[in-house]
Amino acid sequence: MELDILLFLSNNPPFDTATDIVERRKLTKSHVSTSIAGLARRGYLARSFQGENKKLVHLRPLPAAVPIIEEGQQAQQRFFSAILAGFSKEEAEAMESALIKITGNARSALQGGTFDVI
Repeated sequence: MELDILLFLSNNPPFDTATDIVERRKLTKSHVSTSIAGLARRGYLARSFQGENKKLVHLRPLPAAVPIIEEGQQAQQRFFSAILAGFSKEEAEAMESALIKITGNARSALQGGTFDVI
């Protein structure tokens, strides 16, 4: 989970709060909170406030996390290259477009209550 959090923050800079991670990755609050605390304690993650809002904690990876993040991103790239092997550029783009739509539809269905998770 800790690698997932570091990769999420690195790959999605505008989404830098625990709530962003929970909502977008569909992870439990308690696991995210525990992982964030562990990452911060080991010097991989900084927590800060922006402006007057002292309730909303913003997260950012620290330099010590860079090698871990880079290795994780390389693994992600190898995975995507493997699953898209043999696809043309156009086919890969069409697949990405379809997956974005599917993800949006699933998110809407889950939020709208039209789909029950077992």
